[in-house]
Amino acid sequence: MPLLYQSLKKTCPEAVPDDTLEQLRAYFLTNAKRNLFLTGKLLRLLELLKDNGILAVPFKGPVLAESVYGDLSLRQFADLDILV
Repeated sequence: MPLLYQSLKKTCPEAVPDDTLEQLRAYFLTNAKRNLFLTGKLLRLLELLKDNGILAVPFKGPVLAESVYGDLSLRQFADLDILV
């Protein structure tokens, strides 16, 4: 959904009904806020693990969003995946 919203907004917003575009925008913003929250939690968790000598590698979620899209808000994720 975030990619759909971004694509429609950039390429043809006039072709999408206003209420539909607004619903997509609201979902996009909700997703972005959740992703920022989860990414903050991930960074704090990784730091805590590191401080206690525990090696951990995050994957999927925010790592994938940033590496593939260059933008945390363009991928949907609802949990954090860490290899310990």
